Amino acid sequence: MSSALADGPTGLSSGGTDPPWARVPRAAWLSAASWGWERGWRSFVDLTVIDRLSPDGRARDEVRFELCLLVGAAGVSQRICLRTFVPLLGPTVSSVASLWPGAAWFEREAFDLYGIRFLAHPDLRRILLYPEFVGHPLRKDYPKDRRQPLVRIGPSCFPRGPA
Repeated sequence: MSSALADGPTGLSSGGTDPPWARVPRAAWLSAASWGWERGWRSFVDLTVIDRLSPDGRARDEVRFELCLLVGAAGVSQRICLRTFVPLLGPTVSSVASLWPGAAWFEREAFDLYGIRFLAHPDLRRILLYPEFVGHPLRKDYPKDRRQPLVRIGPSCFPRGPA
């Protein structure tokens, strides 16, 4: 598998039962994902975020979030994980939904719960929480006792459409 990555992302690592992974600069996120797509990694598996804030309140390596994209190659039961770091200030990265449409929902979840913005996303809005919710509750520094605004639920909250 290392030879398949020779022309692509650098820093290929592997260990144990985890799939091989490559760390990618944030600016090259979409091009690295495209590189994988062009070489047959066309099955989207997962996209998740790791909050790297330590218990003492400091981010490790001066970077706050780690974004992980797991994709597979059909028919060969192999997977690869692409990882990039996203800072707390200006947490943006290119969307991969143009390559893997299923990633759009996972990117919306990362936006909703961690506050990471995905550039060129087709529909970047909250997916789990209501629009008036303040903050991003899966961040490790989110206040546990934070109160949220109450919203009125009624017929006006639901879009009209054919019955």
